[in-house]
Amino acid sequence: IVWQYIIFGYNENDIDQAIEIAKKEGFGLLLIKTNRGFNPDNGLYRKSVKMEMGTPAKENRADKIKGEAWGHRTPEIDNWQRIRRLLLKK
Repeated sequence: IVWQYIIFGYNENDIDQAIEIAKKEGFGLLLIKTNRGFNPDNGLYRKSVKMEMGTPAKENRADKIKGEAWGHRTPEIDNWQRIRRLLLKK
């Protein structure tokens, strides 16, 4: 299991807690950094929901469309990536 954690201004202060949860529960945590802004005025959002996502701090943004960093890796993830690299070499 891999938890894909998309970082926004409202949740970037909870990254350490997310890492601890992933370690405790034994699954991977993939931190997803993006350069896409959040527009609360988008007409697709329900007006009854208060949106306060904000822009994440500079260290949690990516220069390109998307950047990824592992918050927690499991042995299964390492093994899967090792096998994938071997298969791609063929």
